[in-house]
This record gives sequence, structure tokens and C-alpha cells, in this order.
Amino acid sequence: MIGRCALLFLVGTALQFMWGNVDASFLIYPWNLCVAVNYLYLHILMYSYAGKYPWVKTLYDRPATLSSLFSLLILTLVFGLVRQDGSTDSILGMLGFTRMSSSWIFVLYLLHFLTALGMKVIDDMVHWRKRNLPVVLMHVACYVVMLSSVLSSGEKVRVRVTAAENASISMGITENRKMYELPFTLTLKEFSMEGDSLRMYYLSKVAITDEEGTQEANILVNHPASIGAWRIYQAGYDQVQGRWISIFECVKDGWYPLIQVAMWVILIGGVWMMLGGWNQRKRKKEDKACVGKVLFIMHCYPVCVGWQELSWLFEINETWR
Repeated sequence: MIGRCALLFLVGTALQFMWGNVDASFLIYPWNLCVAVNYLYLHILMYSYAGKYPWVKTLYDRPATLSSLFSLLILTLVFGLVRQDGSTDSILGMLGFTRMSSSWIFVLYLLHFLTALGMKVIDDMVHWRKRNLPVVLMHVACYVVMLSSVLSSGEKVRVRVTAAENASISMGITENRKMYELPFTLTLKEFSMEGDSLRMYYLSKVAITDEEGTQEANILVNHPASIGAWRIYQAGYDQVQGRWISIFECVKDGWYPLIQVAMWVILIGGVWMMLGGWNQRKRKKEDKACVGKVLFIMHCYPVCVGWQELSWLFEINETWR
């Protein structure tokens, strides 16, 4: 398993040097759905040959699943320690570590885990047992979260908006440095910093106006406001000539509701499994596998959040040049 992970790293490095960053712009409707159907069919096809070719089972057995999971977790943490500014001046930049979502190394490790998890889901369904329902639900939900995050990458719209106090704005700049007109107007009513010496909170009080009217909202880091298919994040702040400037990140992702539902399924399934596992151990003290399953899912959830939310947090602090 270590050799497989090392090989993925070498292949990803070679692809990064040869072709540069991964271009996911083709993942738009209907091509992203075509990719999803073919990818799922590939899982089924490979699983059907598991009985004939034993090596296929090594793609989704317990060692493969755990090794792919932990390698992805470690890689995500490494990316989190590197400034995500898209620069290529350093060796880490040339390897793609300054742009997590478009790094060949990260994408290959992600596909490695997705393949193992997808085939594990099929195996769970083939060997269905009622008492494994929470585990199956969590495997499916984890797979949906990560696959949806990948398939939606070509359709996501990210627009950075800078607003001064008492100023209204409906234009922003995309990642490609192009002007973008938002379907709503954002007015910064007040910006303030609250908290103590240990932790500060940056609060933007805004009014959001669209065709349906005006709504007021408080936007903090990790607590975005929502309007239609858009979410508005607090990305930063500045002060110019005594006036506060608040920097927002407006994100449109049509797959986000599906991802949110799947995350709730993961959370509910985790609680269900832990409570069920506890009662079972208390009654019989023989289900040692339950501990391993709980640990596995406890790590699955951060990975789901890691791809959909942590990658977002890494990118939200980018310096767009």
C-alpha cells in the first residue's frame, strides 16, 4: 500500500511538471454527469472481476481503504500548511502545493480514495446485512460528498467583492481576474471586530437586495449568508482613509444542497453507529470490529469536510494576483 501511494505521488509529480495544473473547466452539465455515470460503471465493472482476479480486491479491502484515507488526510494537512496563492516560484509551487484543488498529486490521491470507497460501497450492498445499515449509509454519504464536490468544480462560481461601509456593490472579480455581475446588490452597513486577546471575530452587517426584496444578515468567518444558490463568506478586511473595507467571497454551487444532505447523513449515521456499537459491546462484548468502523468513519467525516470546506478555506485566503 505504501508503494502504491508512493507511485501516485511520483505520477502526480510528473503530470504536474508536464501539463501544469488540472483543468476542471470541462466538468459542467451535462459532461459532469457523463463522467459520473462512466465512473460509477467502471466501479461496477471492476468489482465484477474481483472473483476472477484477486488483485482487484486489493483496491477496496480494509488495508487499501485505510491507507488511501490516511494518505489523503496527511496530504490535505500538508496543503493546509502551504500558502494557497497559486504561485510557482518555489519547489512546492511547481509541485502544485500552492493550489490544492488543481494539483495533480491531490487529485490522484483523491481519486485513489474515491475508487476504494466506491467499490467498498458496492461490496457493502452485495453483502447486505441489516445491522450494517448505518455503516452503509455513511459510506454512501461520504462517497456522495466527495464525488459531488469533484463533479461540481467546473460549475462553481467564485467572485470576490470589496465593499466600503455604507456602499452598495453588485460587481466583483472572478478567479480569472474577470469582472462579474452578481444577481444581487450587497451593501455593507457596518464592520466591526469583537472578541478578546485570544480570539477576534470579524463581523460584517450587510443588506442583500435582489428581485424579491432586501434582507439583512450578519456575516462572520465560517458563517456565511445565503441568498438563492449563492453563499457569501467573510474573506478579509482592510482600512482605507479611516473607512473599513470588508472583503467578501461570493460562491455559487448548485451541488451544495446535495452535499449538505449527505453530510447530515454522515453525522446521523455516525451517532447511530456509535450508540449501536456501544450497546452491542455492552450486551455481548464481542463486536471488536465496531471500534474499527467508528474510527474509520470519524476520519471519513473530516475528509469530506476537507474537500468541500477545508479546500474552500485554503482558497479563501489566496492572494489573487
